Amino acid sequence: MKKLKKVLSLLLCGAFCLLPIGCDNTRDSSDSSGDKPAETGSYIHLESFDSYKTVNRIWCGTSLGDASVDKTYVSEGDASLKVMVADPETKKDVFSTTTLYVPTEREEGDYHDFSMIDEVSLDVYGVEGTDMSVQIAVVLKGASVVSGPAKSFEVKAGEWTKVNFTVNRTVTDASIDVAKITHISISCSGTNATMCLDNLQLHRATSDFVSAVATVDAGELCNFEKAYQSFAVTGSIIEGKALGLSIISDPEWTTSGVRALKVVAPATNANNYWQIELSEQLFKASNFNEYTTDKYIAYDIYKPFVRSWWFTTRIRCNTSNAYDNVSTTVPEGIGWHTVCIPLTRRVMNTTNMQINFQSKNGLENGGKDGVTFYLDNFRIIDEVPEYGSVFVAPKEK
Repeated sequence: MKKLKKVLSLLLCGAFCLLPIGCDNTRDSSDSSGDKPAETGSYIHLESFDSYKTVNRIWCGTSLGDASVDKTYVSEGDASLKVMVADPETKKDVFSTTTLYVPTEREEGDYHDFSMIDEVSLDVYGVEGTDMSVQIAVVLKGASVVSGPAKSFEVKAGEWTKVNFTVNRTVTDASIDVAKITHISISCSGTNATMCLDNLQLHRATSDFVSAVATVDAGELCNFEKAYQSFAVTGSIIEGKALGLSIISDPEWTTSGVRALKVVAPATNANNYWQIELSEQLFKASNFNEYTTDKYIAYDIYKPFVRSWWFTTRIRCNTSNAYDNVSTTVPEGIGWHTVCIPLTRRVMNTTNMQINFQSKNGLENGGKDGVTFYLDNFRIIDEVPEYGSVFVAPKEK
């Protein structure tokens, strides 16, 4: 068993085990197929984690950890999945996160279409550790991974937690295609943490799906004035902390209209990159790829500290994973600055844009206090503005 567990760890490159609800009994160690999701009128039983065959379908991120199928503690079926968030030999007393992706496609068919799924549920047991949480999202994985809105849930040591993640189908469809969900992402976070996952279910909606209609004005990408644009931007999570994104209605913090995006990046221990991503729907609605290359993408950013700030604006195509990283420097001075990027920097069939910045380096006080800033008025312009503080990226890489 030890050898098999080690092989599985290397295969998954991630972290994983489980326990039974209200019971300590050791179950029969014989394998169970558990491959075909059970369906009822109200839900689809997507995964029981009952065998190595089912676990081998799981795709993981780059986080190091350990994983095993466990038949001692189970909430449903014959086995469960143990997730050891960090390598206990090398990462003692370190807060870590391990993300795994459970596919919605099965041998007997697929469950990609979430237009009639409004909830994902999961049983989680906190075996040991502190600051434990589980974050759930639905994602579209192609050449890259694009996530819909995510939510984190606290996990207590020695207890089962029933996680119920609500899938806002309208909001999700504004970020990614709700009918093409390829995976459920489960991010386990904590210090010296071990958690158990079981009984992953998809719950059918009882109401019809209403899509968000993305419309933009001429030359507009996103100025946050339209209702659907409130959820057309998503953010990343570091160490279990989510990048705070909210729409504020205050002309003092806007450059166009009365609404802007407020970004709150919490302080973190890791020197990772925070990521803000504009929805693919915005680029489709604006016919972005039809603009001529003599124009510019422009957006306004309010910087709350004096020192200059370096970050990356990434222009990308999700289908091919082609991208161009544009090094962006907002000059010294508190206040609004305009970033201009020539459309010669876009890639073929551009689908979206990201703003990436390090959680510690480059921020005032080394990021130890986090940072709050504002974004507004993503647009296409013919010429670089002659007023204000303006950064213009080179036309070539």
